[in-house]
Amino acid sequence: MLQKLRNNSKGFTLIELMIVIAIIGILAAIAVPQFMTYRVRANNTATVALAKQINSSLAALNSDLAAYGILDTTANLQNSPGAGTTGPVNNPVYGSTQAWSAATAETAGCQVTGTYYNAAGTEINKSGVGQTIPFGIDANIRIDADRGGLDGQQYLLVTEHFKGNRAIGISSVMPDVLYYVQNAAWTGLGSVINATVPDIIPANEENPLDTAGDDTGVPGGGMPTDHWHLMK
Repeated sequence: MLQKLRNNSKGFTLIELMIVIAIIGILAAIAVPQFMTYRVRANNTATVALAKQINSSLAALNSDLAAYGILDTTANLQNSPGAGTTGPVNNPVYGSTQAWSAATAETAGCQVTGTYYNAAGTEINKSGVGQTIPFGIDANIRIDADRGGLDGQQYLLVTEHFKGNRAIGISSVMPDVLYYVQNAAWTGLGSVINATVPDIIPANEENPLDTAGDDTGVPGGGMPTDHWHLMK
């Protein structure tokens, strides 16, 4: 009887194993690219969320200071050098290298900070708003300069996830409108804003992301579409 059971036992044939492996390979070939696409989209969504958060911090700073400021990670809240006639007009913060907690009065961290000067170049007020920068997203605020001491009356904000493929831009000329530029080659490139960030034009207060007003924007380094686009 035992010998009969042994003769009737069967396993998988080589062809059956090859068919199973082929099916698994096909499913993996379909699933992996889809997963990577969803991951990039999720990172792009996080980039939009951070841009909106920083934009709110800029609005809060302007309410207190009557001017906009830059990002800073070097000091406690409101003790930063800030931004103005004697300070920088932009200071990128690279979340692709580390996450940044919001600055407090007791602890150094990241903040949106500025210094208001009068036309004579005298410091009138300094203020800051604590701002968290999550790991993975680079951010930069550029403010205008050379306005007779009244720097920081305009800003251009850009955020970009180092594992995404899209940069988000917001201008103080249209603070409720988002622009984007996209390039698949940017995925995985951190410690830098890969998108081309245009200069602010304070003389006529044009939107630096769309000076033509046609929703196609200015060059931003995207591929295949090079220009900044209105996010609809």
